[in-house]
Amino acid sequence: MKSGAPTCDHFLRSLVVDGKGYTNASARVAVLPLISATPTITGTVKAGNVLTVKRGTWTWGAAFKYRWLRNGVPISGAR
Repeated sequence: MKSGAPTCDHFLRSLVVDGKGYTNASARVAVLPLISATPTITGTVKAGNVLTVKRGTWTWGAAFKYRWLRNGVPISGAR
């Protein structure tokens, strides 16, 4: 497989050799969505201010879930 951006058509090929010869097998490789624009968070970090998130741009199939935390603890009322 060449280096670079993967696509959904890559294959993994394996050659297994035993005492009688060999067996050749193929399998599809799952490719995760690629990011082309990084997600961003904007706004001034200060109590009472609004922070806004932009998802960025993904190749396909990315699902999003937002969790706003303060020191690792969920922020009440954040959405």
